[in-house]
Amino acid sequence: MIGLYAILQHYDLDPVSFPSPERPKSTTGNAIFSSAILVMTIPITLALAFMGREVRRSWLAVLIWGSLVTVQLLAIVFMLSRGPWIGLGAGLLIFLALAWKLFGSRSLGKHILLLGLTSAVTLAIVLVPAVWSRSEDGESLASAPLVQRGGSIAGEVVGASATTRLSYWWNAADLMVGTPWFEFESDSFSFARPVLGYGPAMFRYAAPLSSSVPTQASLQGHPTNAHNYIIHEWVELGLLGALSYVGLLASIFTVGAVRLFRNRESFSPSHQWILVILLAALGGRVVEQMTGVSREADLALFWALLAVFVALPTVMRANPAPRPMPAAPRKRRMRRGQRAQWGQWDRAAARLLLALTIMGLLGALTWVKNVNYATASWAGASAVRQIGKGEGDRSLQSIDRALELAPDNVNYHGLRAGILTAIKESTTDDVLRQLLTLRVYEARKEAVAIRPLSDITRLGLANAAQELALEGQEALGRQAIEELKVGVALLPGRWPPLNELASGYLRLGQPEEALEVLRLSLSITVGPMLSQSSPALHLQGLAYLQLDEPEKAVSLLEQSLRFDIDAEDEELVHRILADLYTSLGDEARAKEHANP
Repeated sequence: MIGLYAILQHYDLDPVSFPSPERPKSTTGNAIFSSAILVMTIPITLALAFMGREVRRSWLAVLIWGSLVTVQLLAIVFMLSRGPWIGLGAGLLIFLALAWKLFGSRSLGKHILLLGLTSAVTLAIVLVPAVWSRSEDGESLASAPLVQRGGSIAGEVVGASATTRLSYWWNAADLMVGTPWFEFESDSFSFARPVLGYGPAMFRYAAPLSSSVPTQASLQGHPTNAHNYIIHEWVELGLLGALSYVGLLASIFTVGAVRLFRNRESFSPSHQWILVILLAALGGRVVEQMTGVSREADLALFWALLAVFVALPTVMRANPAPRPMPAAPRKRRMRRGQRAQWGQWDRAAARLLLALTIMGLLGALTWVKNVNYATASWAGASAVRQIGKGEGDRSLQSIDRALELAPDNVNYHGLRAGILTAIKESTTDDVLRQLLTLRVYEARKEAVAIRPLSDITRLGLANAAQELALEGQEALGRQAIEELKVGVALLPGRWPPLNELASGYLRLGQPEEALEVLRLSLSITVGPMLSQSSPALHLQGLAYLQLDEPEKAVSLLEQSLRFDIDAEDEELVHRILADLYTSLGDEARAKEHANP
């Protein structure tokens, strides 16, 4: 299903959502996660092509299984995820090596032949249209996305991509050695953090606290994943969690090797094949995760395969022969047999009831966490389309439906705030605008309740509180400043939140406090990041303008124009400078800025 859906998306035939021709996302919504699942399923499909006597005699069955392998190979190629390509190569090498060692060169030859044919078909489907289209346009095949992506695999190991990952790993080590915490909260747990970690799903919030994160991250965003599952677990679950995961992997592969090479005589061929499949799939997955990112979609299959490995000896064990009942008088034997029969029925009924209860609970959980969330996703996408068409009321109804189905999805609260803001900007009714501003504030507050350590939710709430403060609710002005301070603490050493805080002070008429914050912002953007100083210089000019020092304001605003500046801010600066020069009596400079 994942492979077929990715192919449909590649050819713009997606019947459900928007097409994504360059990098299909398939059913998981992410190209990397979908590819990670295929890394585990391709060895399984390849093994099933020749597994069992009946299948071995039927070339039609082999053709069917080969077609399934081709579909998955096409999908993983179209999704252009380099880490899963490397993991797939490792998994296939493990699979072929074990097949040769356990079942001989004949089995190896069959699988290599099938894999070669499916790979050839895959490359033909991918490259022939690319060569044809580029020969007509006069372009080189080297410009094709697949060729470029494949050629950059070396960068995963020794190039810039590897350097980036090493910086992520160094960042994680700095977190676990220094154990920093947020300034706005007391920390009495730092002594145990190297052992127990920051907590599940905390990497994205802890990463900005590291002193090793470069200032350039203020432009590109801080890492939300260590790009190495073991290191990621180390940060979130501590040394105990990382060692537990490593120990689990070591035990799986050690036990699997012992079963295959020491005790294989006691196992049936089917048992041996299942062990080969599991080790190959898990091995490819582990290699892929050394530089990859994990999410629930691919982790669920990974843990399911581990569960199969653990349960396999019990499932494959032959049922013992029933023991004969001891001889007894006829009448007494019937009574005992009846009691035994009733006891068996009671145990069977209890097991059936337990199984049905578990199935019901799992079904309810699946419905709530999958069906409801999928429906909510569709409603959220509809809301985006409707607000883009100017249908504010319908868009609001759609997003409210999404929140009803998935109330803990922070993105829907942010989207609701954005929709309310768009509706507010389209109306001139002052009473309605005030009401919508309050609704935006409430939506931002709900988002903070779900993700209190997210700089995005905190800054969003701060902006909403500032809007209310400017409309007369002055008490919320102080709350806005406090939320902005939290945003600064969540991203220490970054100038954008500092500029946001300074802007907040200016909006409340506190230029002295704004200047103090802006000095800190400019101290970060010195040196190679000097080109990013324009926003702070612009805000400094506005601060001195509030302090009635026009000469300093003019100098700083002129400096802000020398660096990279947003087009909207640039227009505003020119307009302010034109007014300032007019007030200072310099008509020539005023005219220059009035018509830049």
